[in-house]
Amino acid sequence: MRPPRGVLLDTSVLLWSVEDSPRLGSRLRRLLESDRPVFFSPISIAEITLKTALKKLDDFSQLASDLISHGYRELPLTSEHARAMQGSGALLRHDPFDTLLIAQAVHEDLWFETADTHLLSAGLNHVRDASE
Repeated sequence: MRPPRGVLLDTSVLLWSVEDSPRLGSRLRRLLESDRPVFFSPISIAEITLKTALKKLDDFSQLASDLISHGYRELPLTSEHARAMQGSGALLRHDPFDTLLIAQAVHEDLWFETADTHLLSAGLNHVRDASE
């Protein structure tokens, strides 16, 4: 299965892409350099903002505008995405940021790129390993 619309990056993977981290796998690097649409979510911006306020991350206050200037597309959060969380099954007890990001990806028919081992082992069709 190959979702036609592109990919949505997990919050950690989004930061890795900005920092050009060696953790990014070659497959994802090629995809990021291609013409395929790459999306980020305001959910990730909220998660980063919270972690910055808690001093767990450096200041990324310009991240959204930087991403857009580099060709990333913001995927608006809708009430349909929120309702799609109902289909998350075992993920309902997982990190709510991740659960909502996956609901967005599934609803929009996007690959969800992550390195979260729990998410990768959940057997979800739209979830791919960003480190491969």
